[in-house]
Amino acid sequence: MELKTTDLIQSINIPIAIFNTTNLDIVYKNSYFEEIFKGLNDNLLNVFLNFDINSVMSLSEKKFDYQCTFKKIKNVPYEFHINKIHDNLSIIYGFNNMKIKENEHIMNSYSKMVNEYNLLKEKQLKDSLEMASSIQKSLLPRPNLNLKNFNISSFYQAAVSIGGDWYNYFVNENEAHIYIGDITGHGIGSALLAGVVTGIFEKHLLKIINENVTPEDPIQLLNDFNKIILKLSNQKLVMTMLALVISSENMNITSYSAAHNPPILLKRSKLKESGQIEIKLIGSIGSKLGYSENLNISAQKLDLAVGDVVFAYTDGLIEGLSKGEEYGLKKLKETLKKYFSMNLPLEEVMHKVKDAILSEFDSTVLEDDISAIAIEIIN
Repeated sequence: MELKTTDLIQSINIPIAIFNTTNLDIVYKNSYFEEIFKGLNDNLLNVFLNFDINSVMSLSEKKFDYQCTFKKIKNVPYEFHINKIHDNLSIIYGFNNMKIKENEHIMNSYSKMVNEYNLLKEKQLKDSLEMASSIQKSLLPRPNLNLKNFNISSFYQAAVSIGGDWYNYFVNENEAHIYIGDITGHGIGSALLAGVVTGIFEKHLLKIINENVTPEDPIQLLNDFNKIILKLSNQKLVMTMLALVISSENMNITSYSAAHNPPILLKRSKLKESGQIEIKLIGSIGSKLGYSENLNISAQKLDLAVGDVVFAYTDGLIEGLSKGEEYGLKKLKETLKKYFSMNLPLEEVMHKVKDAILSEFDSTVLEDDISAIAIEIIN
């Protein structure tokens, strides 16, 4: 057999030799093999002293351990393997077990270091998310408010530590202005944008309070939201939003929707007459905030009576999976009808509604943020 692979074998950093399987004479060896067994005759019987090579050759898996001297280091443990490569030629090669164990130790130390680093990163991320979640929750208004003409109650739960749902309100003697929105997705990006929306809203409130002016038309505020969301996210994140103006003086509600879920009017005032709550959807057409420079917002107005409740929510409330299917608007209306028929304070009813909906979901891990706010007219 003409050997044309000597350069390749020389480049391999393990001891390798090719020998005649008949007389065990070595016909080629690389520099590593020479370094370990230098000064010995080129015959395997002379190389591996006091070792029965013939017994090894008879094994189905031809390998054996052998203590060598390498670079003046005695008793280096090697594991040698023998494979047939031609009719009368075989190759023998060895691995330094000490080096392998050393490498294993290095790899184990490296793996331990990587694991510790990942645990530290996870802790830092968890701490950051918990801080962000705490800040975000502090930006939301108080969940329950009882005034002369209105009772307000709300709930919020993020899908992860932080989310993209947002709501807020301001109330004067005769009017309640309610805003609720949902930024696409959930996580840090959505939460940051929700914080920006909060800042714009708070600036709007300060102007009303400090300058003692009449609140702006909700369409103007929705336009302000739209401009800043479009500028910051460049259509990568958009937001649905609903603005409600409830008047206890005129006993009506005006709804402005930027592609948000239609709010639900619960005619609780009908309970005394019929013993049942009448339910209406307050629908209006509009485009999402942050999608285009021009908003297409229209308003819808409905009459109210004392005892009526307006319920606004984000889509996580109806899109959560229940028995493999979306919870849905129909089931939401049934749940609202059941609990708002009870003669209980608004806060207790909202607590029961939230628990009832979450108990129906297939998983305790929410796929999307859920938020809802209810306004009861008590004039």
